[in-house]
Amino acid sequence: MQTSEIALVGGSGKTGGRIIKRLEECGLTVRAASRSSARPFDWEDRSTWRGALEGAWSAYVAFQPDLAVAWAAEAIEALAKVAVECRLEHIVLLSGRGEEGAQRSEAALKASGINTTILRASWFCQNFSEGAFLDQILAGRLQLPAGEISEPFIDADDIADAAVAALTDPGHRNRTYELTGPRALTFREAVAESRGHWAADRICAGVDGGFHRRACGCRLAAGPGRSSGGALRSGARWAQFQRDGRCRRNSRPSRHRFQRICPPDRGNRTLERLTMQIILIPSLVAAAIGSGLVAGIFFAFSTFIMTAFSRIPTEQGIAAMNSINVTIVRSPFMGLFVPTAILCLVIAVLTLIDWRGGASFLMLAGAGLYIFAAFLSTIIFNVPMNDALAKVGGNGTEAVQLWTTYLRVWTWWNHVRTIASLLASAAFVRALMIV
Repeated sequence: MQTSEIALVGGSGKTGGRIIKRLEECGLTVRAASRSSARPFDWEDRSTWRGALEGAWSAYVAFQPDLAVAWAAEAIEALAKVAVECRLEHIVLLSGRGEEGAQRSEAALKASGINTTILRASWFCQNFSEGAFLDQILAGRLQLPAGEISEPFIDADDIADAAVAALTDPGHRNRTYELTGPRALTFREAVAESRGHWAADRICAGVDGGFHRRACGCRLAAGPGRSSGGALRSGARWAQFQRDGRCRRNSRPSRHRFQRICPPDRGNRTLERLTMQIILIPSLVAAAIGSGLVAGIFFAFSTFIMTAFSRIPTEQGIAAMNSINVTIVRSPFMGLFVPTAILCLVIAVLTLIDWRGGASFLMLAGAGLYIFAAFLSTIIFNVPMNDALAKVGGNGTEAVQLWTTYLRVWTWWNHVRTIASLLASAAFVRALMIV
């Protein structure tokens, strides 16, 4: 028996749930058709198709996995035949813009003779917060061969509104519409719109910073070869629509809303990221300043202090160096040298816990350079030579030989820790710019 039910094939997807909610608000009877629904529908099990469609008068179809796959057109053609046999009056098909595979599926549906409405949608904003990109964004690195391509991303709520209009107003039958967002964004810009404080800090796609954005209003405009009369008008606003006096939506500006990536079931992870951010940023700032100041002190020894000591008598040079070695351990320098190493250790641990792509590499490299090449090299090489120098004095042969070796070897290792500290500071500064 034919009823006024509307079947949603793909009712559990990004658009399906939104459409069901709107149709129920309109007082219409609607049922989802998916693998887990009361009347199951499985694209790979055609024996489920008739049961899912039987009794409905109209259907919304969102093909899975994608209309671009090779077998999509044949599947849509077969579904259309079942729909005709089940006496459906109308099918609204969610399609894609500029996809040859999708156009073949559209043609197969139209050839069946059933009334159709084709909604060619651009990429969803929700792909970043609900779809395939979410896990990569949460991991901190989204990899796409996107380059400089821009896309007028559309909000799934706008698609749902268009689908409800098509399902409830017969004036939209046998028409093809293109749905786009209000402005074109590159994928890097789209990630920036959707990212929270702990979302992706990098998208692997070459993007020219001067790439021109084109303005593009959210539209549901008649496709090629179709009349635009009776269609929802192109431009920045939706037309009003009404069916049997039961459902009416006022015209409104189009959305272009990227949801902040903070899913409810990841609240603990969000708190962890926020806490780590509060610790990480100050640690990076302090480590960058500390390692930079330490590099400056080491630089002084490498460039002129040790050279000056080499030009005075051995006894005076040893006495001066020993005096510095005794004084420096009681000076504010130790309050800079050791805490900076501790901060680097903290940064390294936080980096390994929460990897953030290129920024994490810089942070780990900076921490490693300071800890191993500046701090530990001082303990392993420079300090033992200082201790040996403290045990000799005068102008004897032993003192002269030790002083000659000290000037050469100690200064060489000082060059190493100078360069390491300087590079560590630079790495921390660069990480701060992109973290």
